[in-house]
Amino acid sequence: FENSKLGKLRWYMHPRLKAPCINTLMIYVQEIEPNGRSGRVHHPGNQVIYILAGQGYTMIDGEKYHWSKGDVVQLPLRVTGSVVQHFNTSESEVVRFVACEPNTMDSVGVDRGSGFELLENATGYKKGG
Repeated sequence: FENSKLGKLRWYMHPRLKAPCINTLMIYVQEIEPNGRSGRVHHPGNQVIYILAGQGYTMIDGEKYHWSKGDVVQLPLRVTGSVVQHFNTSESEVVRFVACEPNTMDSVGVDRGSGFELLENATGYKKGG
C-alpha cells in the first residue's frame, strides 16, 4: 500500500505500471481507517467500486450514498465531473474496497472531459510517509 493524498492505495493497473497484459483499465484497492475518510476529489466518473470490508458512505455532489460489505457503488460519468469522497463510519473496522475505471486516455486517446483534481487530503496522510 502507498500513502497518498487520496488515501491508502494499492495499484494493480495504472498507466504508469506497464504490464504485459492490458492497460485499458485502472484498478486499485483502497483502505480507509476507522472513522476516516478518503481524499475529496473532483472526478470525471465512470468508476465502479466493490466494497470488500466495512461500512460507510460516499458523498457525490453533496448527496450521501450508504454502503457496506458486498455492495457496489458507481460514480456517474458526467461531462462536468462530480465531487466525490468516501467515509468509514465504523469506530473499529477498516474499510476496504476495489475500484475500477477505464483508462480511456491510453486506450483510445481521449480523456473523460472534466479532469481530475484533489480538493482535500485523506485523513492519515503524512507527506513522505
